[in-house]
Amino acid sequence: MTEEVQPTFWAVLGLLLLPLILIFGETGLNTLVEEGVVDGENAVVQVVRMLGQTPVALLIAVLVALIVLGITQRREARDLERITDSAFGPIASIILITGAGGMFGAVLRASGIGQALAGTLEETGLPVIVAAFVIATAIRVAQGSATSP
Repeated sequence: MTEEVQPTFWAVLGLLLLPLILIFGETGLNTLVEEGVVDGENAVVQVVRMLGQTPVALLIAVLVALIVLGITQRREARDLERITDSAFGPIASIILITGAGGMFGAVLRASGIGQALAGTLEETGLPVIVAAFVIATAIRVAQGSATSP
């Protein structure tokens, strides 16, 4: 039985920090562009801002992790594919739920139900906690059954 080579502490730390650094670079550059410190039309600024978008940064981190861990653990592409396939199964439902929640929020904004509720409740003069309960109940009723497929 061969002993499995583990990645170093620094490799793991680097993989964990990579998306954070990319996202921070994008956030920092957005702030600097808004303040007029750097030119937003600069090609380097645009590339860093693109690489710092959360989905792109996370994808880069996954690809770098596959490369780094594939090299350090001397794994074949077949093994990396199996590991990746087994990892995507559990997160697929999370991605689906997050996407559906975002879509539902967009539908509520587009339908104007939030503004209608705010306007109606503003006129009633209810206490904040009661208003929050009424809003949550109204949105729940607008959403429909939570048990239907």
